[in-house]
Amino acid sequence: MKGVWLSLVLILTTTTFGTTYCICTLTTYILFLVGGILAIYYFYEESFNVYINEMGINHAGTEENIYHHLKHIISQKDKETPALNNTDWRLTGSMEVDEQLEAILAFLIRDYFHSWYDKLSNEQELSHEVQLALHKVIVALTNRARELDWLPYLTTELVDDCATHIRLYRQAKHMKLENDSSSLEDLFFDLELKLERNAQCRDQICMDCNQEKYYLQHLAEVVLYLVVPSEEFHCLVLRYLLRDILVNTVLVPIINLLSDPDYVNLTILWLCDDIQIPSDIFLSAVQISDSISELQATNDLLMKEIATLRSKDSGGNDESVIKAQLNSLLYLYQIIQNKIKNANNKIQSRNKLSEDSMVKLPLQFILENNIALSYFIDFLCSIKHQGYIFFYFNIEGWKVSVEQYLNDKKKKDEKRDESIIRESAESIFQQYLGDLSCDNSKEQNSNRLTMIQADCRKQLGQRIQSEVISQHWFDEVHKVLFEILETEFLVRFKADSSYNKMLAELEMLKEDEFVSTESETSSLDYLDLCKEPDTPDCPPAPGGFVYSCPGSPTVTPFDPNDFKLNAEIIETGLVNEKGKSFGIYALAVTKAFRSGEKESWHIYRRYSDFYDLHQRIRDKFTDLGKLTFPAKKTFHNMDRSVLEFRMKMLNEYLEILLHNGLVMSRPGLKSILLNFVEPGEYDKSFNGQVTKTSEDNVPLRIMLRLMNEVFELRSRSQWLRRQLVQILRSVFGDIFNRKILETVEYVTGAQNVATMLLSFRHSFWPHGLKNESFAVRDEAIRDRTKLGARAAILSSLSDEFKHIVGSETSRRGLLLVFSLFQNPVLNKRLVFVILEGILSNLFPKQIQIIRNFHKTSPRVQGNKVETNNGNSR
Repeated sequence: MKGVWLSLVLILTTTTFGTTYCICTLTTYILFLVGGILAIYYFYEESFNVYINEMGINHAGTEENIYHHLKHIISQKDKETPALNNTDWRLTGSMEVDEQLEAILAFLIRDYFHSWYDKLSNEQELSHEVQLALHKVIVALTNRARELDWLPYLTTELVDDCATHIRLYRQAKHMKLENDSSSLEDLFFDLELKLERNAQCRDQICMDCNQEKYYLQHLAEVVLYLVVPSEEFHCLVLRYLLRDILVNTVLVPIINLLSDPDYVNLTILWLCDDIQIPSDIFLSAVQISDSISELQATNDLLMKEIATLRSKDSGGNDESVIKAQLNSLLYLYQIIQNKIKNANNKIQSRNKLSEDSMVKLPLQFILENNIALSYFIDFLCSIKHQGYIFFYFNIEGWKVSVEQYLNDKKKKDEKRDESIIRESAESIFQQYLGDLSCDNSKEQNSNRLTMIQADCRKQLGQRIQSEVISQHWFDEVHKVLFEILETEFLVRFKADSSYNKMLAELEMLKEDEFVSTESETSSLDYLDLCKEPDTPDCPPAPGGFVYSCPGSPTVTPFDPNDFKLNAEIIETGLVNEKGKSFGIYALAVTKAFRSGEKESWHIYRRYSDFYDLHQRIRDKFTDLGKLTFPAKKTFHNMDRSVLEFRMKMLNEYLEILLHNGLVMSRPGLKSILLNFVEPGEYDKSFNGQVTKTSEDNVPLRIMLRLMNEVFELRSRSQWLRRQLVQILRSVFGDIFNRKILETVEYVTGAQNVATMLLSFRHSFWPHGLKNESFAVRDEAIRDRTKLGARAAILSSLSDEFKHIVGSETSRRGLLLVFSLFQNPVLNKRLVFVILEGILSNLFPKQIQIIRNFHKTSPRVQGNKVETNNGNSR
């Protein structure tokens, strides 16, 4: 059948075009094919022969040669391309975390590699190498992180970095008030340069985007050098690809996100999601605000809510509830309108309150309230009349001891020598009411109370010498003291600015008296830092009240262990506690750092504490046992002459021990002496070595350090600080370390990490697609978020804590931290500090290579030029 059709086609073609045309056409095709083959053979004859020889194929090829050729091709392909199926893709050992990391890596390579590489080549080998290198980086970092104990970093270094960051910010704000020409950021980084001893500064990477990217590239290359195999690191193409992927798609977006104030505010709201914000705190957050845009944005939303409620106010069972809500919103609306009006008119600050508007507190209330008493003691110390309040409480303590003595004597449960009671009364009398003498020291004469009349003094002295022991000996003097404190000093205290601070701490200021501040806390800092009275050094009261005078804030030195201790006994006296009397010594302690910064405080110690210190030093350092030390006495331990003699000898003993050469030549002595002079009670269980007990107390000390910086407890009396320390020890002392461990384990758990990675993935790749441009939140929404975050952070502290440190102190501290978080440049600096802290734990030997980049800062270079010019002169 096919032959018939072929014949038919030939006949039709020949009859149509003619025989000659058909023959010519066929000949042309044949000659074209033959000519093409000959041309190819002519140009590629040599290459074709080489290929035939290498493949082992001859013109008479067999089936075996063909199989051999195919096997050779397959083996060469296996050698050139790694076996994808044989690669171990496990990253962290947790399936939940690995799943999220794999998805993120896949998106990274798809959007930041294949998006441009596929236009150049279809080869997948480079893609596989990049993915494999990223896996190696993650695995190396994960394995290194598992080997480390992160608790010391989280409980010491991290908290210390945050506390230093807060202190620098507080210092910068204080300097900003004095030097308004410089920006807050410039002042901050000037302080950081001083903190780092003019060696490094992070200003350029925080304020210049190009320098930031260049620094992150430098950091990424160092990390790749440490975790990537050498043959892959030395491949420049692969190294630069990995570096740019890490910097541009991971580090830069995350750092920008964490330093964005709006994101920080959202995080605060998320962390405080379970905290109910009381209405009074929300009103306080509104009253604190000085931003007109923030108030206007809140007002706009408030008007919409008021309109909605009015539309529902049409009767029914919920009418009373709706009306109550509407009245509350209208009250808030009126407050916001007044705030906007006052912000435009620049209203007066709180320290200009009229005296008629202030709450008048009686003296008895002040004496019974810890916070009010601390402010009153500070005021009396500032005018050098603290002896009256100390004498008042010494009398009360003596009365308690006499009452205990009389009860024991009546019950005949204990036989005590009544001369001890009489001697203690005589010692108190001589300390505060004795005659002024040129033989007495300046401190002793300063304690004499000249406002008490001579007749009253004489009558009390006669009672002590001749009458039978009675708890009413000091009643008349006690009454006179109360009148003097009330008429002479309380009136002056109420006219002082510290009285307004005390009222704020006690939450006794009226709502319209809240200060309106610039940037949330500027005027508060102005009151606290710039108008601090020039307070002299005040010795601690023998009754147990220890005063630490506020000084100008200082920058924490770079090396907290590089310091010299100095301690001197400035006063001695008697203390009555639980019916027993004993001598006590007040010490002024100074910690001087090599950078020139100083920290000072006051403590008090008993003779038994000094004796325990001497025994401990003698046991550990035998040669120091020969130092002169006042011996124990069985009788007359409370005589004034004995106390002063011991005071002189103990001062000489401390002077020898604290000599810098002696301390440096004996390892362990410095830690023993530091433990002895630290604020608070003397820890007699400390032996100069790091024990489990001391380790357990580390988180508590760090927590106190952070609280000192946030709430500025250093400027408060040490008596109040000691109360706080004792409460924290009793509540958290034994469980704080365990709580931190549990928190760290929870936060770093596989499920939590997987959840955070999932949130990161959804943020940058919603629904698996690259988020080309993050939605820019409206400015009004950002302002309302800021107001809500401020209210949330003010609600985060419990009423118990506010009662300890004071409402105004806690409010001022929280607002300081909140205002710090509103600065993106300083937020970025904190992120870099934490990042370097993590890398310093992962790679402790190489961290200096990363930090050397900060030496290129213009501030560092400018300081070097000034130093060289000064030396040349």
